[in-house]
Amino acid sequence: MLGNLEHVDLGALIAPRALLVETGTEDDIFPVGAAREAVGTLAKVYEMFGAREQLVHDVNEGGHRWYGREAYPFFEREL
Repeated sequence: MLGNLEHVDLGALIAPRALLVETGTEDDIFPVGAAREAVGTLAKVYEMFGAREQLVHDVNEGGHRWYGREAYPFFEREL
């Protein structure tokens, strides 16, 4: 079962609650193109809930790591 889940499936389970997705432009694990595509698909789910503003995609220069540029303001706002 778990091997059949996609990133969009997991994100859809969170909708319409706030979700921040961080992506690195040089990420070898989840490439930026695939991340943009997944977030674009997920945005449609959020739009169905009338909650598009609850989904944030922060793209950063670099690899697969924690960036925090948008995360800290996001946490302050949402937690």
